[in-house]
Amino acid sequence: MELPTELISYILRFLTSAERHEASLVCKKWYYASLDPALHQSSVITLRASSSSGEKFNHLGQRKSPSLVVSHIDGSANCSQVLEEIGHHLGPHLTNLSLRGSDVTETVFVGIMGHCSGLQKLDLSCCNSLFMSGNLLQKEKEREKVRKPLDNVKSLNLATNRYLSDVLFDRLADVMPNVARLSLASCNIVHQSDAYLSTQQKSASFMSLSNFLMYLQAHADKIVTLDLSCTGIGSEALTLISHVKGLALEELTLKKCSGISNEGVARLVKKQTSLKSLDLSGIASLHSPSLIAIANHLPHLEHLNASEWSQLEPQASEYLSSLSHLKSVNLSNCYHIGQHYLSKGLGSSNSANLISLSLGGCGSVRDDVVLSLVKSLPQLEQLDLNSCFGVGDSSVHAISRFLPNLKKLRLAWCKKITDFGILGLDQNAPVFITDNETTKHYSDRFTKSHSNMGFFKLPSFNEKIHDIPEKEILKLMDAPDQVNLTALTKLESLDLMACNHLTDVCISHAIHFPKLRSLNLSLCSNITDQSLAAVATNNPKLVELLIGQCHQVSDAGLKILVERRKGLQSLDVCGCGKVTDAALLELGRHTKHLKHLNISQCGSVTMAMAEKLQQQVPSLRSIQMAHISSGGSAFYHYQPINI
Repeated sequence: MELPTELISYILRFLTSAERHEASLVCKKWYYASLDPALHQSSVITLRASSSSGEKFNHLGQRKSPSLVVSHIDGSANCSQVLEEIGHHLGPHLTNLSLRGSDVTETVFVGIMGHCSGLQKLDLSCCNSLFMSGNLLQKEKEREKVRKPLDNVKSLNLATNRYLSDVLFDRLADVMPNVARLSLASCNIVHQSDAYLSTQQKSASFMSLSNFLMYLQAHADKIVTLDLSCTGIGSEALTLISHVKGLALEELTLKKCSGISNEGVARLVKKQTSLKSLDLSGIASLHSPSLIAIANHLPHLEHLNASEWSQLEPQASEYLSSLSHLKSVNLSNCYHIGQHYLSKGLGSSNSANLISLSLGGCGSVRDDVVLSLVKSLPQLEQLDLNSCFGVGDSSVHAISRFLPNLKKLRLAWCKKITDFGILGLDQNAPVFITDNETTKHYSDRFTKSHSNMGFFKLPSFNEKIHDIPEKEILKLMDAPDQVNLTALTKLESLDLMACNHLTDVCISHAIHFPKLRSLNLSLCSNITDQSLAAVATNNPKLVELLIGQCHQVSDAGLKILVERRKGLQSLDVCGCGKVTDAALLELGRHTKHLKHLNISQCGSVTMAMAEKLQQQVPSLRSIQMAHISSGGSAFYHYQPINI
């Protein structure tokens, strides 16, 4: 008895996208079952217009996928035809369309928009050719053609368009009157009016602050999200924006707007008290007064990004305790943050909603601070401690014990972390102290032979953990009171880059997660093929692995990896000198979903083999191969994913 198509579609709901793709190849019935629209509500179709044909668009249309990204539009006749097919077959189902970085023409744009009757999100960032002539939507009949399809657009991204002007912006605003989320990041917004234009005239060559303010006044009841990053907006302009009558922003992004001062932030938060998300990252001039003003006037704030406030004083972080709705905080590269004030600010009972905390590059963060924080924040799902050089094994022990909900953990460049931290063991326990260690600090002193002095010896990679029998390690790990990193059963992403004291011992026994998708072990120079075999066996969901500059990794380890993890999508083996063409041959045989590969500085890999791999793996989007044996410059190859 054959299963009904509807039942097969229901079964496919429990598989990942890669697994569904494999299942769709079983037979024609399973293929049509895989086209069920219910399976594609969260999927994104990515097409490269310059090399696509219209043959498969009909089947793609049956999926009714709501999101589409079209790249490599070059204005050729083939691209125009492809876009027409896309609009006809996919347009009626789209709610999210991205043409980012494409050289789309005005005519083609109008044509494809005419088919997108349900569009809600439109990304036109970096589409400079679309705005260069200034003729976009110049004719009334063109505006009429797209006005109804674009009437429901709620999110518009116009970032990084250098030719955007008052005239063009007003035309877009006319056909998209219901925009609530607007991005003008990296656009050139001129803060002073043209001396030869009256305030009523619109500029055809640049976008002015005065015209943007008029737009905000007319749409104040709709706009809730603004992104003005890298626009040069200063405190005075920010004050004018925040004082627009009726404007009640919920999200505001002002990355790298260096003209904003503490006074400007204070005036902003006093007027826009409804803000739930505020991003002021990369503004080095901001410090304590801004954070205090935010804490005092934004009671509903959920997301705060204050990274790179290099002058922020430690005691200011204590004021974060008054923000009881915070869900994410980014204080990366705030160099002085990390003393007990941070524990008071984020470790209070008001931080019960906090699920994401970034403290990367905060040199003052040490084990005692981490211990205090994680005890108070058991609900954390994301924790970034990269480049916190004071973080060591004690912090890893605390994270393993107190953060059971953690999904993303970054410990890159925390060089004090050793196998003992990952395994949940105390390296100072009596069982680990040997007679040799009690005298090793004195063995080289006062010697007349410089060749015997410690600082003339070659660096040793024989870590202390190697002196302990494996049976003893496993016995200690199984002790009732021991908790190691494997306790984080929900972990999906782990970054241990440059933790160069880690060895095969901890990788084999503690990097074991049922949901782990991304693992970074780059610059962990002690790991060997044994680690790759263990990672491949113990992490069934792994799709991204970075092992750049792991000099002991060879073809044998990669062979085991790709045989066991055939769903691998991204692999970085940059600088792995023992990797040769044989590894690429195995990749071609076993990885049919590989999208990104970095083989830079792999001197034994040839260009010919890399090109052959592209033909064997049609899903491959990019190969990065700088300084391989066939040349000394960087080469990037892109190929579309065939869906």
